Amino acid sequence: MRKLEKQIEIPNSSKLMNHAAFSVGKYYAVSVAAFIILLFGVHTSIYKPDIVQLIQSVNAPFVVPMAETKWLYWMLHAMILLPIIALSFDRRVAYYKKWKFLVPAILSIGLLFILWDFIYTAVGVWGFSHDYTLETRVLKLPIEEWMFFVSAPFACVFIYECLRYYFPEDSFAK
Repeated sequence: MRKLEKQIEIPNSSKLMNHAAFSVGKYYAVSVAAFIILLFGVHTSIYKPDIVQLIQSVNAPFVVPMAETKWLYWMLHAMILLPIIALSFDRRVAYYKKWKFLVPAILSIGLLFILWDFIYTAVGVWGFSHDYTLETRVLKLPIEEWMFFVSAPFACVFIYECLRYYFPEDSFAK
C-alpha cells in the first residue's frame, strides 16, 4: 500500500487513500469469487451430460497387481503426504510453522471443491470406482476424495515454499 501512496498523490487524504486501496483489493477479491461462483452455477444448470451411465471399469494396457486394491487412493495419499510431513520439519524451509495458516485456507477452499464434486457426481459428469476406493462415503463421495482436497493443496504449497527458499530471486523480473 505504501507504493500506491507514493504513486498516487492526493493532498491531505492519506487515511482515505489507505482505506480506498484496501477496499479496492477486498472488493476485487470478492467480485472475482462471486463471478466464479456465478459461472459455476450457470455451467452446472445448463450442462446436461449425454452419457448418464459412467463406465466403471476400463481395460488397462498393463496391470500392476499391487495397485489392484481398494486401498489404491490411500496409497497415493500416503506417497504424497508422508515425505512432505517428514520434510516439513527441515529448519531451512520450516513448513510446519505455516500449518496454522494453511489448514483454514485448505479447508475453506476445499469445501467449495467438495460441493463441486458432489454436484458433478450427482449429475453424472464423473464418478468413483468402488474397485479402488473404500466403501465409506460422505455425500456420496468416497472419503479418499475428501482427503484429496487436503493432500493436494498441502503438497502444492510445500513445493511453492521450497522453491521460494531455494530460489529466492525472481528470475522473471530481469
